[in-house]
Amino acid sequence: MMRTRLNGFALMHALSGLGVWALCFVVLYGGLTIGCHSDWAQRTLGPINAVSAGLLLAWAAHAVLLGIMLWRAWRRARHDGRLSTLEAPASQHDQPRAVGQSAPPADARDAAFVRWLTVALHATAFIALVALAAPVLLLAPCV
Repeated sequence: MMRTRLNGFALMHALSGLGVWALCFVVLYGGLTIGCHSDWAQRTLGPINAVSAGLLLAWAAHAVLLGIMLWRAWRRARHDGRLSTLEAPASQHDQPRAVGQSAPPADARDAAFVRWLTVALHATAFIALVALAAPVLLLAPCV
């Protein structure tokens, strides 16, 4: 049975999609505030004003980044973390351990779980990012 040790990096990677969503949220609302305060809404770029164009560009950059992250996490989970590894037989490491004894290394089931958790969290962040685009696309920026 393959043994792997989960580390903080795997959990940070699982949460990184939500970090991209949060960063996009701050950039969009900060950009809206700065754009409206500096009268960029009066400038137009074709049929759209400069504030809306900038917000749409910032949103699209975050959407592409998060889409790539989701796609890569999905590929890795499908390749490395087959569902059959989630049902691996019990091992000696499932036994209770004495007080003070260090925890056993995580096995393939734990690694597969973290990979699928990463996919689920990235997908959640991507859905939230798409919902975040609705006000940018549908509402006037500076009222």
